[in-house]
Amino acid sequence: MDINNRRFTRFNVKFFIFSNEIKGEGVNISKGGIGFFTTDELIPADSIPFKAEISSGVFGDNVYTIIGIGNLIFSKPSYETGVLSYYNGFEIIKLKENSKEILNDIIKILEDYELRR
Repeated sequence: MDINNRRFTRFNVKFFIFSNEIKGEGVNISKGGIGFFTTDELIPADSIPFKAEISSGVFGDNVYTIIGIGNLIFSKPSYETGVLSYYNGFEIIKLKENSKEILNDIIKILEDYELRR
């Protein structure tokens, strides 16, 4: 993906899926899902309970947590960073607790940041 076509600045994402912790670099986020890079290939699966922690420079010291159920749709090889990594598509199916509001806040922060660039 060309940096000029990317919707938002990159951010850190840490997924907790079942008993696994998966760290990645987020490149896209919307109300429907998250696109992110990992160093390891992930196995697509449906109806996964998850917790995702979103953080990085644009968010300052804040860590935003969303909890819900989603589908890992794909994990495909990429050399965008110059080394082999995997681009993953995670579809959000259902959000729990106040996660919908938190996701909206995350998107708003990223949109505001992009407008200032």
